[in-house]
Amino acid sequence: MRKKDLITLIAVGVVAAIFSVLISSMLFTNPANRETKVDTVEPITATFTLPSDDPVLKTVFNDKAVDPTQVIVIGTNQNPNPFSGSSGH
Repeated sequence: MRKKDLITLIAVGVVAAIFSVLISSMLFTNPANRETKVDTVEPITATFTLPSDDPVLKTVFNDKAVDPTQVIVIGTNQNPNPFSGSSGH
């Protein structure tokens, strides 16, 4: 390549790059596309409301439901330590 061809090639590349940036900015971006609506979050407080005191939570939690934190005993427990005397064979 001659020096003149190289300079012409670089000049055409620069002009094409500038042209493509200008055309793409006009086609693909507008102020409406740069705005987004987001939900706001309420601040967290240090107070805790019991579900029985909060009217919103009363609709979520069932007050007649079984309490899973309670111990459930089925029948009578005849042997409190069932594996103490077994040999495992």
